[in-house]
Amino acid sequence: MPCSRIHKETERKALAEVTFSEVSASDYDAIAVIGGSGTNDHLWGNQELQSFLKQAHEQKVLVTGICAGSVTVAKTGLLSGRKAACYPVDVQIDELKANSAEYVKRHVVAHGDIITGDGPDGAKEFGESLAAALR
Repeated sequence: MPCSRIHKETERKALAEVTFSEVSASDYDAIAVIGGSGTNDHLWGNQELQSFLKQAHEQKVLVTGICAGSVTVAKTGLLSGRKAACYPVDVQIDELKANSAEYVKRHVVAHGDIITGDGPDGAKEFGESLAAALR
């Protein structure tokens, strides 16, 4: 297989059709905050996103976060006093703790209303947990 073909297959991107500021949280059964490059810089301090997630939670929408996205959820205060998973690096673990969440080294932590995951290693389990919660 040519190198360019391998590169092309491994480079996948998703394009957003709308942003959260253009929709109502109640239009969805679940909201997932995905981590990755840029999450720390663009989502962790986004007050509008934090308000959207709190509103979703109040409207009984399942709120989820995986990898650095778990920290975004923690910054809303919704994980205060609860266990949570995130990518196992100090900066994320420290942010969970700073927002009164208890870090646990697990792929997924599922509460009835919020699910957090650790990242790529737990992505399948995270997806299965999300699907089970939506049944």
